[in-house]
Amino acid sequence: MQDARKFWREVAATDLTFVDSAKEARIAFPAAVCGQELRRAEFVDTRAEPASGLRNVHPADSGVLECLSVGFIVEGGLVSDNADVTAEKAVAGQFFVCDGARPGGFRSKRDRALYLVIRREHLVDACGEACLDPPLLATRMATSPVGPLIREQFLSMARHFARLTPIQQAFILNQAVDLVLLALVTSGKGLTEDLRLSSLVEPARSYIVQNFRDPSLTPDRVAKALGISRATLYRAFAHQGGGIAQVIRDARLEKAKELLESSARDVSISEIALQCGILDTVNFSRQFRRRFGLSPTDHRLERFSATRRVNEP
Repeated sequence: MQDARKFWREVAATDLTFVDSAKEARIAFPAAVCGQELRRAEFVDTRAEPASGLRNVHPADSGVLECLSVGFIVEGGLVSDNADVTAEKAVAGQFFVCDGARPGGFRSKRDRALYLVIRREHLVDACGEACLDPPLLATRMATSPVGPLIREQFLSMARHFARLTPIQQAFILNQAVDLVLLALVTSGKGLTEDLRLSSLVEPARSYIVQNFRDPSLTPDRVAKALGISRATLYRAFAHQGGGIAQVIRDARLEKAKELLESSARDVSISEIALQCGILDTVNFSRQFRRRFGLSPTDHRLERFSATRRVNEP
């Protein structure tokens, strides 16, 4: 029993100190945790018996302070007592958010929880540092029209994640992070105008990265995907000192440059352009030269010449 509690502390709850009541100390403590850790986030599926304790204050270099956990209670419940806010309760079917940088207490029933551990920098990009308040974030998750999709995504990941390849897991995990960020943006009432506009840029960029190969991708489509007006999307990128059309164009050109350097010589330049969502090859050549200083043909020849020189004895 004590070994099970030790496992839980060291693997599934590294930011917590358990304070076992007399009753909790006497009962068995079956617990399980599984998940996937990638550079951008972690996904964790946990099951445990009732427990209580304190959230620790960690040194700045521990890594815990760099993340927030966005969770969903499948069974049971959780009460989190942050030092600077009132107690927050979450029961089955509800979201919760925990911040490793905030000390406080917790109490949990026999429960199962699914949660996404997201790096703080991504949440700051979406919401602004001033809005990283766990109860506020949990409320936004619950009130966002994207919330039900996130619940289904978490449950589906818990059921199928183990059967996916690492590449598939990474793709799905990135989608889950993007859904959470989208939920926080689209339900962001009370944000200042500057923060609201800034919070739209990261989800828009992510959508562009996933869809730039489609020739029909336009600023109008990006705005529709985010649930905002075209004018708002243009203001968001202007606020960052750039343009949405430029971001789409740059994503396509960067990929084209990558393919020109890696594809076989019998793959035509027009075919590479099509693979990047570019239908007008004449305009493609002009835009490529403007960005990289060489035409696509000259860039490819230079790359092949450099490779040949390196391979010569």
